[in-house]
Amino acid sequence: MFGNKLEKIQKYGEKKEIKKLLEHCDDKDPEIRAAVAKALGEIHSDDSCNELITMLRDHDLAVQKEAVRAVGKVDMKAATEHVHHIMDHAADPELIQLCHETLGILSHAQE
Repeated sequence: MFGNKLEKIQKYGEKKEIKKLLEHCDDKDPEIRAAVAKALGEIHSDDSCNELITMLRDHDLAVQKEAVRAVGKVDMKAATEHVHHIMDHAADPELIQLCHETLGILSHAQE
């Protein structure tokens, strides 16, 4: 079941079908939410950026990591404070490292 859903999310991302992706942001499966974050990282739009900021605070670590990566991919300078917050409150070393990397990318992003 989830394999089909993951494939759909990947295709939505490839086709930049943001509305269909946003329908899965609150899925109960963290693997699905992480896939959505990854796909949103390929779409440079206000809607994708706003949802990624929300996903930075997901209760699942894998979703947070994917959201941090995605924020860096879309050069979302508006998320800088949010990434700082995640980094300051994170206990996971990999998440902290991802935040550092993303903040480096964002420091060079255009407004």
